[in-house]
Amino acid sequence: MFPFQGATGRPYDYLPINTENPGAIPMSGGLFIFAESTLREPRVVYVGEADSIYGTIINTTLWNIARRDHRADSIYVHLLKDQKARRAEQTDLVARYQPTMNLASC
Repeated sequence: MFPFQGATGRPYDYLPINTENPGAIPMSGGLFIFAESTLREPRVVYVGEADSIYGTIINTTLWNIARRDHRADSIYVHLLKDQKARRAEQTDLVARYQPTMNLASC
């Protein structure tokens, strides 16, 4: 588990996913973070939420863009069924990390 802290100070535990094995990506709802590995802590590139993490990562170009344009090399996930709670967590994390891909889509 890796803790990402929101702007509110609340910590959220995320599980790193093996990016070489698409089958490791959960099918269920939750949040996902694309990040670039650094010496200190991951640099957050994108924070997303979805009813199906697998479906969003596999069926969209988000991960390819994150890798190609933002040097992302890591995916972290937090399973959470409640959509309202997911959106609140996403907002909290985006406010803290100011991910380039989230800000570009505003």
